[in-house]
Amino acid sequence: MINKIKLLFSLAGKQIILVFKNLLPELKILPVNKKEFGWKVAIIKYIDSLLLFNKRRRYISTITDYMNNELSGIYVPSEKDMPFDCVNPAIKPDSCIWMCWWQGECNMPDVVKACTNHTKSVSKSLQVVIITKDNYRNYVKIPDDIVAKFEQGKICIAHFSDMIRMQLLFLYGGLWVDATCFISDKSIISRALQCDFFSIRLSSKRIISHESSRGKWCTFFLGGKKGFQFFLCSYAALEYYWRNHDIAIDYTLLDYSMYIGYINNQNYQVIIDRENEVCNDVWNLLVHMNDPYVECQYNTLINDEKVYKLSHREKLLLKSPDGLQTNYYHFLEDNL
Repeated sequence: MINKIKLLFSLAGKQIILVFKNLLPELKILPVNKKEFGWKVAIIKYIDSLLLFNKRRRYISTITDYMNNELSGIYVPSEKDMPFDCVNPAIKPDSCIWMCWWQGECNMPDVVKACTNHTKSVSKSLQVVIITKDNYRNYVKIPDDIVAKFEQGKICIAHFSDMIRMQLLFLYGGLWVDATCFISDKSIISRALQCDFFSIRLSSKRIISHESSRGKWCTFFLGGKKGFQFFLCSYAALEYYWRNHDIAIDYTLLDYSMYIGYINNQNYQVIIDRENEVCNDVWNLLVHMNDPYVECQYNTLINDEKVYKLSHREKLLLKSPDGLQTNYYHFLEDNL
């Protein structure tokens, strides 16, 4: 009982701090959101920014409704409209692992380099292509007006890479793996490359309730067959969106774009719902990276999930406050 009271006070304190932190800054953004998306979306975004446990169902449904209306009249290009003249003949269809680090491999932080090395090691029979600012034009063709918005800073690298990701999967097929993913079960790669659509599905109902994808996929581990129209529809949605907006309605814009295609096409629903692989906790390895290293515990942890999502933005320690080597130390030792 005492612990529950302490937890409630702790959460209440964090909520108060968040309100004071975001109240005025987010209020300044309110007119910008109103201009881009209207009052309904602007207000729900403002309220959501003040909540400790944000991205609630009402927020997600409001953004989904807006995106559904926004994308209702888009023209989805046919295959003959796609820039197949940019297709790289060196890529064998449906057999490539796509990754991206915009600054290039030489500029990867250690945790990213370790994940990339491991992905290469478990994908020895496959091509692994690292997309960078210097080579992306060798594989895809993004319209000049969209590239201009990206270069002006209106489109961030995460959202620009979303467009690259969906065009790559449509033009070549294969598997997109974020550079901060750690694949602990390499058999998942071969299974993914056999499917029209493949991703991992989160099992936690609590987490899913705050996910714009409704837990049906994770865009950091996403693949399928060359020419699967769902990828083309998702790309077209992003292209249309950025031609009409200068800011993202939500960081998970790709999830919303995919979800609109999903709910409006029963064929996509059937294919997507049957192929996903359930994962229990893709963030568990990241949560325990700074724990003191114990070999048996570490080995159990590292093999407990099929795919883990890490982050280069978290403060990862080589030694614990007690001076002990951490799980992160041994993670780097194993993969660098």
